[in-house]
Amino acid sequence: MRWHGRVRAHAAKKRAALLLLSTAASLGSAAKPRCRLFVESRIAQGARVQLSDAQQHYLLSVMRVRDREPVLLFDGISGEWLATVDHTGRRTCASTPLEQTRPQDGPTLAVSLHFALLKPKRLALLVEKATELGVHALQPLVTARTVVREVSLDKLRATAVEAAEQCGRLSVPLVLPPLTGVEACLHSARGAVGSHVFACDERPECTIRLDDALAAAAASGPLRAAAFVVGPEGGFAPDEFALLRGGAQLVSLGPNVLRSETAALSALSIMHMRM
Repeated sequence: MRWHGRVRAHAAKKRAALLLLSTAASLGSAAKPRCRLFVESRIAQGARVQLSDAQQHYLLSVMRVRDREPVLLFDGISGEWLATVDHTGRRTCASTPLEQTRPQDGPTLAVSLHFALLKPKRLALLVEKATELGVHALQPLVTARTVVREVSLDKLRATAVEAAEQCGRLSVPLVLPPLTGVEACLHSARGAVGSHVFACDERPECTIRLDDALAAAAASGPLRAAAFVVGPEGGFAPDEFALLRGGAQLVSLGPNVLRSETAALSALSIMHMRM
């Protein structure tokens, strides 16, 4: 009886595997999935992924995804996977990964952005576009002239997740708790081995263009980590700028005075062309 039980169990597993392969093949020839989701749990072929309440609402009530409709999943570790949406109730669903569509790609260059806190709308724009431009870590700062001094990290992370889902990247940037002061900022920015730290400012002392500074840094060896520091709307205070002058390379982003979010995204755009 035990032998027959093992045979039946093996046959059931084989049928399930064949069903997964058949479903994956049929989905592979179908239209591109309409939805792409970041999930917190590790993805494995055939292992059902439990979706958050917000994701279930989005799929069922907003996108009106049908049962067994294909979606794309990624977890920041296992690459991107083709999966199906499995309706488990009128307003609940889960997802079953079928096959990997893209392997996880490790960043060739870890880029961190250290930026003074902004007002909510402009901060959300900064996080969204920085995610699209491939930033590895987002480090908010509180400086002497920072007006906004509190921030919801949950909201920032939600914005980063949504941007990662939309732009097709396979990871979500780290959203770190705010640091206070330029000294703490520099210590954090220099954390990665071989990291190059660039402070972007419009002062006359900043005569080297960022693209030239990056070219010079790359000429001495492969760039593995780079950090960009951008101040608040009122700029860095004199004592803060003195610390930056001693701990980072001062660079220019052009002749115009840029708003903080424009300066940050300009720096990331220049870096993005080299990634």
